[in-house]
Amino acid sequence: MTPEHPIILCGFTSSGKTTIGKLLSEQLGLPFYDTDQMLIEHYKMTIPEIFAEGGESLFRDYEHEIARQVCGLGPSVVYRPPVRGLLPEPCVTPGTTVI
Repeated sequence: MTPEHPIILCGFTSSGKTTIGKLLSEQLGLPFYDTDQMLIEHYKMTIPEIFAEGGESLFRDYEHEIARQVCGLGPSVVYRPPVRGLLPEPCVTPGTTVI
């Protein structure tokens, strides 16, 4: 893995993406981006607060916006075509590993 050929971790809620991502980041000396954490920081709300305010739809809208900014993606990207469409460029290129 290199910055040009990232590893993308995609999985169910609480499946260990953040834990594994942080370990890989430390071992490989590369940055780790967590979309949930970026979402919390950007919108100044916890995920439960977002769900309370607007349900899953609002959360997915926010997640979509964050996904447009970074290639570390949460599990919903495979379920929501507008977000999934972000994968081909620049995230999924020859040499990218999707786990």
